[in-house]
Amino acid sequence: MIWSKRGLFKKANQDVPDSLGRGMLLQRVSKRLGNAQVLDEINLEVKQGECAVLIGRNGSGKSTLLRMLAGILLPDTGSIQRTMKGSDGYAV
Repeated sequence: MIWSKRGLFKKANQDVPDSLGRGMLLQRVSKRLGNAQVLDEINLEVKQGECAVLIGRNGSGKSTLLRMLAGILLPDTGSIQRTMKGSDGYAV
């Protein structure tokens, strides 16, 4: 992962491998809340068995990203793929 202007994410212009064997894969995910562009074409990959930690300043999109991963919010654009099974999961 790479630190971008909004946080710890891969930007959309970088190659993302296919989702086979992945825990979750976000491709070109964007989200606008009101007038604010909170997430802008984010790519994120967390493989099965891995843990990820989101860090960033207030307002950088951490909670919005977690809400999308939990299915509480839908992205405006892009796709979210989850292939987690069994006891795998994430905590919001």
